[in-house]
Amino acid sequence: MEKKRTPYRPDQRLALQRIESARIKMGITRSDLCLSADLSTRTYRRMCTSGRGFDRHIRALRFALRTIDQRRRAAEQMFSEIADV
Repeated sequence: MEKKRTPYRPDQRLALQRIESARIKMGITRSDLCLSADLSTRTYRRMCTSGRGFDRHIRALRFALRTIDQRRRAAEQMFSEIADV
């Protein structure tokens, strides 16, 4: 019985589509997302075109989206409190 080989970079099309739609919905540029995820824009572009990527890159992109969202909320809250004073 021969073990079937798996691709070097697994198929991540569904995850990348979700990340891309969330990015567009939040109004984040690709370069800002890549900068926050510590990925090069070239790597992100290659992942989107091929549909394949490492799990660590997908986790980094998801974490970057959450981080950007949290920072935006914190900034809005801080500035709304300053405006109330």
